[in-house]
Amino acid sequence: MEDKETASIGWFVAGLTLGALLGVLFAPKSGRETREEIAQGAREGRDFVAERSRQAQERLSSLVERGKDRVEDLTGRAKDTLHRGRSAWSGLADRGSAALDSLGGQTTDRIAAMEAGREAFRASLDEAGEHRS
Repeated sequence: MEDKETASIGWFVAGLTLGALLGVLFAPKSGRETREEIAQGAREGRDFVAERSRQAQERLSSLVERGKDRVEDLTGRAKDTLHRGRSAWSGLADRGSAALDSLGGQTTDRIAAMEAGREAFRASLDEAGEHRS
């Protein structure tokens, strides 16, 4: 298999060399003209690639700037939303605290009353023989 690949590459190189020789022998222009055309084509190709690279760089820079602007906008929105949420939460906490303060000792009295009621209910179940834990 390796011999076939080596032979194929050899024939390719031989054909390439023969084609180049025949091209030079039967070229309608002199060697100098041909070299100038090749050089001109290379310069045009280089200029084309340089222009395309510059355009691609400009597009990429524009996209990066737009991305940065978008991130800054979203960050600002997130900070604003967070600030409003914190303010709302603080207001709710203050209202809850004020409500608890207005109840004063009533809260502990109510909890004690609920516990006493629960104990009385359990005692009545025990007396009836229906106690369930």
